[in-house]
Parts: sequence; C-alpha cells; structure tokens
Amino acid sequence: GRGGTRLWAIVGCAILAFIISTPGSVLRTQEFLHGLTYEMRHASQGHGLVFAGTGNGFAYTFTSSLSDGLGPFAFVAAIAVVWVLLGRRRCGIAILAFALPYYALISLSQVRFARYSLPLFPAVALLLGYLAWVCYSGLTQKRLWWVRFIVVGLWALMMLWTFASVRLLLLPFGKTPPQDRAAMWILDNVPKGSSIGFIDYPWFYSPPLSKQFGFGTVQQREEGVRTTPYAITIFSEDTKPGTWWTEGRRPQWVIVSDYEVGDAIRLEASHSISESDRERVRHILTDLRIVEKHYRAHPRSPRGKIPSGFPHDMRYTSPTIGIFEIKK
Repeated sequence: GRGGTRLWAIVGCAILAFIISTPGSVLRTQEFLHGLTYEMRHASQGHGLVFAGTGNGFAYTFTSSLSDGLGPFAFVAAIAVVWVLLGRRRCGIAILAFALPYYALISLSQVRFARYSLPLFPAVALLLGYLAWVCYSGLTQKRLWWVRFIVVGLWALMMLWTFASVRLLLLPFGKTPPQDRAAMWILDNVPKGSSIGFIDYPWFYSPPLSKQFGFGTVQQREEGVRTTPYAITIFSEDTKPGTWWTEGRRPQWVIVSDYEVGDAIRLEASHSISESDRERVRHILTDLRIVEKHYRAHPRSPRGKIPSGFPHDMRYTSPTIGIFEIKK
C-alpha cells in the first residue's frame, strides 16, 4: 500500500544518506568493519574506571549527560515525552521515532560520555518547541493571561539557568588551560634532568612537557615520555603499588591530575565493580597516599574552573593538576 511504499522510501533514503556521509563503509569495507567491531567491543567493555559503578545506563544518561547539558529543560523534555506518548500526538511521535531508540542505544553502552547525547539535543529542542507552542496556543484561546505570564516567566528562567551553565563550560576556552600553566611552571622552575613521577602514562590531562608528551595512542604516549628533558617514572608500570617508593626509585617531583585519581577515590568503597577494577583502584590510591604523605603540594598547582561534578568530557579543558615536591 501507500504507507508501505513510504516506509521503504524512508529506509532507502536512510541507507543512501549513510553511504554518502560514510563512503568508507563501501570504499574501505574491511577497515570500516574493523573500526566498527573495535567500537562495539569498547562500548561493551567500558572505559577503564571512568564509568565503573555508575549504575543503570538509562538513569545515568538522563541524570548526568542530559541534565548537565540541558539543565532544567531535561526534566521538561521527560514530561514532554510522556505527554506525547499518552496523547499519541503524531508530530511528537515523529520526533521520538529517532530520539527514543538513540537514547536506548547510548544508555545500553558501558561507555557513557556526555558527548554521545549531543544528537539528542536537536530532537529535544523540537519536542520542547512543540510542547511550548501547544501549551501557549491553548492558554491564548482560554484568555488566561496570568497563566501565560507564569509559563513564559518559568521558560525564561530555565533559559537563563541553561545559559549560565553553558557560560561556565565555555569560560576556560578563553584562558590558558591548567595543563599549559603547569607545563610552563615546570619548565621554568624544575631543573632539566630532574626526576618526575606520574600515576599513569601522561595524556590530555597532563602538562605537555614536550610536543609528543601525552599525545596519541597508548604506544605513542609511552614513547612520548622519552622525549622530555626529565627522567620520567610511571607508577602504573609496577606490578605492585608503591614499589617505586619501597625500592628507592623516588622521583623529586610528582605530577597528579584529578583525571587520574578522581574515579579511584569515587570507587574506593564501591562493591559493584569487578575485581580487576578494584585492584586498579587499590593501586592508584596506594600510590596517591604515598605522594600525599611524603611530598608537599606546591601552592602554584593549577586548579580547573569547571566543578568536578560535571561529566568527564565536559571538563577536558579544565583539569586540576597537583604539583608535588618531595619533602626534605
């Protein structure tokens, strides 16, 4: 019938759009499938300690990714979804035909970056616009001017709230990031050849002590530690935590980012993580406590401007970096 023809046309257009936007799926099929299967394994296995112990994915996507990105509009959107489904409103159902399956897809994953929820934002905006238009039209017809005033006022307050959150996230982009500030201080004040310890291999959250330092894949990051003018000790290389201290390989300085230790601190008392994750938590916290006991925190340690409660990938530009010097 006519409806079936339209359905197949939609499916055909979706396939054509995918091929046009992702030509590698046809031109380099083997590499495409390799990358696809890698991401599928990654999504099922998780991302180290970052999302361990975060509970139900459907709840986490809403309370973390959506609520921090949309502010109070996330809760209004949830009400709008129920309103559309109960009322079987066709315009809204057309929006949910994409939004709900995609929400389920990212919520079932063990890798739960906030950026994965970004494709939902246009759908949520359309849904909120539809809800606002229906509500305001109904109030206009009933001539309830005071109710319209309250609704418009609440909407404006939610927009201001969201604008303030977005401004908080954007402010660090206009300033020198903590990673660069820490690197400049170290290069100016720590003598070349000094030994510096790191909890794990430096990454984006670490001071860039050379052009290759903290960049790229794990292998590239391992190679990058040899390109600096310092003697680098990586604590995670030891099988047992604290070995670097008990065996006398004690660096003069230690650099610690909250990205390296924050999840271990969060999971210290958790009983819902795997044994391998629990061992990793013990390793990190043992090394951290040795640093806190035998090193003094330098007062010039750069602190991030974005609160630590924001999702992992919303704070990439704003880590807190501790610079520690061994006690004399």
